[in-house]
Amino acid sequence: MITDGVLPVPRGRLQMPWRPVPRARARVLVLGAGFIGAHIVRVLVEANYQVDVLTRSAPRGELSSLLDGASVVLGDVMSMGPVAGLLAEVDHVVYAVGSSSPIESDLNPAADVLAVVPPVIQLLELLRLRPSVGFTYLSSGGAVYGNVSSPLVNEDTLPEPISSYGILKLTTEKYVQMYGELHGIPIRILRVANAYGPGQPWVKGQGIVARMMHSALTGMRFPVFGDGQSVRDYVYIDDIAQVVAGLISCKGGHRILNLGSGTGHTILDLIRLVEEVSGRAINVDFKQARSFDVRSNVLDIQRLRQALPYNPLHISTGLHRTWQSMSALDLEEMAV
Repeated sequence: MITDGVLPVPRGRLQMPWRPVPRARARVLVLGAGFIGAHIVRVLVEANYQVDVLTRSAPRGELSSLLDGASVVLGDVMSMGPVAGLLAEVDHVVYAVGSSSPIESDLNPAADVLAVVPPVIQLLELLRLRPSVGFTYLSSGGAVYGNVSSPLVNEDTLPEPISSYGILKLTTEKYVQMYGELHGIPIRILRVANAYGPGQPWVKGQGIVARMMHSALTGMRFPVFGDGQSVRDYVYIDDIAQVVAGLISCKGGHRILNLGSGTGHTILDLIRLVEEVSGRAINVDFKQARSFDVRSNVLDIQRLRQALPYNPLHISTGLHRTWQSMSALDLEEMAV
């Protein structure tokens, strides 16, 4: 549990005007403590928020220590009982619940809809009774937009998802926006690029950097679907967590924000960069292109920079930090 007191908070790369303040300044409920959620919890605790966490299972391995200083409740968002109890005292909710991978979603869209959409609607129904509580929903910056012709994708681009996963994310966004409009809930949707960093597991079909580094460590062949020229935006996990924390105290402004690096890299570029930081060759296994993979997606982050003094970490530095962390783990810890 969090105790009373004052802690100095490092400024970090966002150069946020953090000041040591009493911990009772605000209380945040984080739903989901996976890779992204756990890092958000750490930054919120460091920023002197009181933090409650609801997670299906307690994080293990490298992620477990990130919840230090927070109050953790084990439970599932499919059951709103624990959530309703926690909502009684919080000022803001961050929805960082993990979902299936794009592959899993396309294989069973109906099951994915039932697992993802109802809990969000039930939560919004609860928030409708407490419209002063803010709500941050973490969406997908790649899957939602689909294939676009412009080099940078801004928030005014018409979303045209080409996968079940992207359609599901956009559908959930629409419900969040509707409740914000109809019931005055202060909502914010963050369309997050491809996240990477220390603590990212490699076995769940997501997290291309973690899987690539696992291949570098083990010598296992790394599958590349298509010609390897697909362009993606990669954003370091600390940047995501600091943006989420910084925006909680920002009232008004745009409801939808891209959260990425603003720079694109092909899959082959990424392989080369990982080989450079690891000093190891990656054995590439080219496979047939997949229908749900977007050809190019790089997020325009100017709107976010208007809200915060945001300066994302360069990918070379982020990969170096990630490799230092992951190469120090044994393979079982990486799989958590």
